[in-house]
Amino acid sequence: MVDGHITRPETSDGRRKVIVQTQHRLTQAEIAQVAAEYQAGWTLPQIAKRWGINRETARLALTRACVPIRERGTLSPAMLKQALQLEADGWSLNKLGAKFGIDPKTMKKRLTEQ
Repeated sequence: MVDGHITRPETSDGRRKVIVQTQHRLTQAEIAQVAAEYQAGWTLPQIAKRWGINRETARLALTRACVPIRERGTLSPAMLKQALQLEADGWSLNKLGAKFGIDPKTMKKRLTEQ
Protein backbone atom coordinates (compact mmCIF):
# COMPACT_ATOMS: atom_id res chain seq x y z
CA MET A 1 0.00 0.00 0.00
CA VAL A 2 1.39 3.39 -0.96
CA ASP A 3 -0.13 6.62 0.39
CA GLY A 4 -3.34 4.77 1.24
CA HIS A 5 -3.76 3.27 -2.24
CA ILE A 6 -3.50 -0.40 -3.12
CA THR A 7 -0.56 -1.10 -5.41
CA ARG A 8 0.19 -3.80 -7.91
CA PRO A 9 3.56 -5.53 -8.24
CA GLU A 10 6.30 -3.54 -9.90
CA THR A 11 6.25 -3.15 -13.66
CA SER A 12 9.25 -3.97 -15.86
CA ASP A 13 10.64 -0.47 -15.31
CA GLY A 14 10.52 -0.87 -11.51
CA ARG A 15 7.53 1.39 -10.85
CA ARG A 16 4.37 0.26 -9.09
CA LYS A 17 0.96 0.79 -10.62
CA VAL A 18 -1.55 2.40 -8.29
CA ILE A 19 -5.08 1.00 -8.38
CA VAL A 20 -7.71 3.64 -7.78
CA GLN A 21 -11.12 2.15 -7.18
CA THR A 22 -14.02 4.48 -7.70
CA GLN A 23 -17.13 3.85 -5.69
CA HIS A 24 -20.65 4.84 -6.55
CA ARG A 25 -22.79 5.19 -3.47
CA LEU A 26 -26.46 5.07 -4.34
CA THR A 27 -28.65 7.89 -3.09
CA GLN A 28 -32.09 7.16 -1.64
CA ALA A 29 -33.67 8.25 -4.93
CA GLU A 30 -31.37 5.91 -6.88
CA ILE A 31 -32.16 3.03 -4.52
CA ALA A 32 -35.86 3.65 -5.14
CA GLN A 33 -35.21 3.56 -8.90
CA VAL A 34 -33.18 0.34 -8.56
CA ALA A 35 -36.04 -1.20 -6.56
CA ALA A 36 -38.57 -0.16 -9.22
CA GLU A 37 -36.41 -1.64 -11.99
CA TYR A 38 -35.99 -4.92 -10.09
CA GLN A 39 -39.70 -5.17 -9.38
CA ALA A 40 -40.36 -4.51 -13.09
CA GLY A 41 -38.34 -7.63 -13.90
CA TRP A 42 -34.76 -6.44 -14.34
CA THR A 43 -32.11 -8.89 -13.15
CA LEU A 44 -29.37 -8.04 -10.66
CA PRO A 45 -26.64 -8.20 -13.35
CA GLN A 46 -28.67 -5.86 -15.59
CA ILE A 47 -29.15 -3.38 -12.75
CA ALA A 48 -25.50 -3.58 -11.72
CA LYS A 49 -24.36 -2.86 -15.28
CA ARG A 50 -26.81 0.02 -15.72
CA TRP A 51 -25.75 1.73 -12.48
CA GLY A 52 -22.04 0.84 -12.67
CA ILE A 53 -22.11 -1.08 -9.41
CA ASN A 54 -21.35 -4.61 -8.30
CA ARG A 55 -24.20 -7.15 -8.36
CA GLU A 56 -23.79 -7.65 -4.62
CA THR A 57 -24.10 -3.88 -4.07
CA ALA A 58 -27.36 -3.94 -6.02
CA ARG A 59 -28.61 -6.87 -3.93
CA LEU A 60 -27.74 -5.08 -0.69
CA ALA A 61 -29.52 -1.92 -1.83
CA LEU A 62 -32.65 -3.98 -2.56
CA THR A 63 -32.42 -5.76 0.79
CA ARG A 64 -32.13 -2.43 2.61
CA ALA A 65 -35.17 -1.20 0.67
CA CYS A 66 -37.09 -4.31 1.91
CA VAL A 67 -37.48 -5.67 -1.63
CA PRO A 68 -37.62 -9.50 -1.67
CA ILE A 69 -34.82 -10.97 -3.77
CA ARG A 70 -35.79 -13.55 -6.40
CA GLU A 71 -33.90 -16.82 -6.41
CA ARG A 72 -31.32 -17.06 -9.13
CA GLY A 73 -32.75 -18.47 -12.33
CA THR A 74 -36.29 -17.34 -11.62
CA LEU A 75 -38.38 -15.03 -13.72
CA SER A 76 -40.80 -12.41 -12.48
CA PRO A 77 -44.37 -12.79 -13.78
CA ALA A 78 -43.74 -9.95 -16.26
CA MET A 79 -40.50 -11.55 -17.47
CA LEU A 80 -42.19 -14.94 -17.84
CA LYS A 81 -45.03 -13.43 -19.86
CA GLN A 82 -42.53 -11.70 -22.13
CA ALA A 83 -40.44 -14.88 -22.48
CA LEU A 84 -43.51 -16.91 -23.44
CA GLN A 85 -44.42 -14.33 -26.08
CA LEU A 86 -40.89 -14.26 -27.47
CA GLU A 87 -40.82 -18.07 -27.57
CA ALA A 88 -44.10 -18.01 -29.52
CA ASP A 89 -42.45 -15.51 -31.88
CA GLY A 90 -39.74 -18.07 -32.60
CA TRP A 91 -36.92 -17.10 -30.23
CA SER A 92 -34.57 -19.94 -29.34
CA LEU A 93 -33.89 -20.98 -25.75
CA ASN A 94 -30.31 -19.74 -26.16
CA LYS A 95 -31.50 -16.30 -27.25
CA LEU A 96 -34.11 -16.15 -24.46
CA GLY A 97 -31.54 -17.26 -21.88
CA ALA A 98 -29.12 -14.56 -23.00
CA LYS A 99 -31.83 -11.87 -22.87
CA PHE A 100 -32.97 -12.78 -19.35
CA GLY A 101 -29.58 -13.82 -17.96
CA ILE A 102 -30.65 -17.43 -17.43
CA ASP A 103 -29.10 -20.67 -18.64
CA PRO A 104 -31.05 -22.06 -21.64
CA LYS A 105 -31.81 -25.30 -19.75
CA THR A 106 -33.25 -23.30 -16.86
CA MET A 107 -35.22 -21.19 -19.33
CA LYS A 108 -36.72 -24.37 -20.84
CA LYS A 109 -37.67 -25.57 -17.34
CA ARG A 110 -39.33 -22.23 -16.46
CA LEU A 111 -41.31 -22.15 -19.72
CA THR A 112 -42.52 -25.74 -19.41
CA GLU A 113 -43.66 -25.16 -15.80
CA GLN A 114 -46.44 -22.99 -17.22
